[in-house]
Amino acid sequence: MGRYYSLDLRVRVAAFVEAGQSCRAAARHFGVSDSFAIRLARRQAQSGSPAPAR
Repeated sequence: MGRYYSLDLRVRVAAFVEAGQSCRAAARHFGVSDSFAIRLARRQAQSGSPAPAR
């Protein structure tokens, strides 16, 4: 079962990626999975918000 990440962490990861770092570097830096960082960056690009889906 997956973990739920706080909105604060989501915002920080998204900002790290938007600053020009890779998703995988963001994952290593914040201690989250690569797939989470990649999906979060995709969600941020599509909807403009890193908030979790309902």
